[in-house]
Amino acid sequence: MSKLPTIPVQREKQFEQIVEAIQCGIRLITISGPISSGKSTTIDAICKSKKLTMKKVHVYCDGESEYGDLYGRITDLFTETPKRPKSFRTFYEYMQDAPKSVIFIDSVELLGENARDLFTSVSAAVQSNLLPNITFVFSSRMPIKRMTSYPLDVFDIEFPAYTSEDIKKIIPVLHPKAKDPNFDSYIDKILFLCQTITRDIRDIIYIAFKVVGNTVQPEDPNFGVIVISELSQMKAQKECRVSNLPKLTKTLLLASYIACRTTIQADIARFTRAAKRPRKGVIYSEKYEFVPLERILAISRALVFYHCDDFECDYAVYIQLQNLVDLGLIEIRGDIRMTPKVRCLAPEFEVHYVAKTLGIDLDMYAGE
Repeated sequence: MSKLPTIPVQREKQFEQIVEAIQCGIRLITISGPISSGKSTTIDAICKSKKLTMKKVHVYCDGESEYGDLYGRITDLFTETPKRPKSFRTFYEYMQDAPKSVIFIDSVELLGENARDLFTSVSAAVQSNLLPNITFVFSSRMPIKRMTSYPLDVFDIEFPAYTSEDIKKIIPVLHPKAKDPNFDSYIDKILFLCQTITRDIRDIIYIAFKVVGNTVQPEDPNFGVIVISELSQMKAQKECRVSNLPKLTKTLLLASYIACRTTIQADIARFTRAAKRPRKGVIYSEKYEFVPLERILAISRALVFYHCDDFECDYAVYIQLQNLVDLGLIEIRGDIRMTPKVRCLAPEFEVHYVAKTLGIDLDMYAGE
């Protein structure tokens, strides 16, 4: 995905909803929505706003550490502690005298299975009226029902994907040629041409930067050809988005590809000594739409063990998984018990390219 400026326009409606909920004394709030829907931007705007006179803290989650580390990073922003808390109980002891505050916990889905535990602990504290001076706001790409079995008990604010009207307001803020007399015509035409190919606001902004102000005007028949060509070229640069991936990310991508095309029996046969004793009647090839994240991590570790012995597999796994999601190479879903499942979205030629860079014969693992 092309690097673009941070979208500077917060979601006004959601901004007001969050502020009003906090002012009304709601102490547990979740905000959810797809990627690039303005969640973090809106949180930043609230933290900079003077509408809330309380202390405002915005912390980001990552998959490199457990949620206990998150407690430590939060307490560091409030007070000096002899030892960073690793549990909610210790976190409570440090924070029980905290001033009136709101803590925004961003990208909580990156904590993986720990996200549900963290949310459950905070939810129980709020229901028990512990830490009465603190409001917790969780931001996530996944729906709230994947963090709790009682979603109706939580005040949830949804961030929908940007509409065409939203995009028309955002692009002029970013684009240096917004004063062009034909700027609105450019954007209208781009949105019309992109609607069947991409709805990602970042793709649309990228195209606007590439073609607005070009010598070809939007009413020219060739303008559509140029836009589609740029989009196709961007989408076709698949090798570029996988060639510079870290080794761990590559093994995770290969693992998702293998898992979606083979059975668990195949894992046992190809990654253990059982391969020397093939059994009759065992089905190795079978296609799955989604597979458990645990299986992908297991296959990835096996690939590291056999083919990439110069780095540790456990480093920042969830960060690398999120990178694959952001690149559109995999999709992650979870059920109400917070069991993540993964689907490989990468085309075969991308996956084979990645396998080649690691010296892995993909047919040995995912062949018929």
